[in-house]
Amino acid sequence: MSSAPPKSPGIRSSPLSAAGRSLFGSPPTSAGSAAPRPAQLTEERGVLAEAAASLETLREQVQALEARLKDELRPRLKEASLASGVPRRRLEELQSALKELCAARARAAEEVGSLSKKKLSEIRGLMRSPPEAVKRTLAAVWLLLHSSRFE
Repeated sequence: MSSAPPKSPGIRSSPLSAAGRSLFGSPPTSAGSAAPRPAQLTEERGVLAEAAASLETLREQVQALEARLKDELRPRLKEASLASGVPRRRLEELQSALKELCAARARAAEEVGSLSKKKLSEIRGLMRSPPEAVKRTLAAVWLLLHSSRFE
């Protein structure tokens, strides 16, 4: 003798669906009985109690995760985003300095390219034997910079 009601072909029968039918007034699955049996109600109450306990456990887990997010993860994320700002600004500064240097190099290359052969030979000649005033000035500067050697 089975305590479960006979199954109808179109209706699913589970303890939870039976509990729903008894709560919302749907007709029971067995054609002959007008009210649910006490054993069936006890089973449905057990299923509902399990579902409520499971729901409460999930709520506690969600609260724990939200607390961890608030206390642990958000401050760390804020610190990380602030810390990443310093290298980013330094990177932008270096990139702008590099662009300026590239532009200056291009201008210098254009100026060197515009020198004639005559001007280049004049510069080479001055490097081999500079004028006497330039030699004296360089000697005086060297003496001033290295005067500690002669004390």
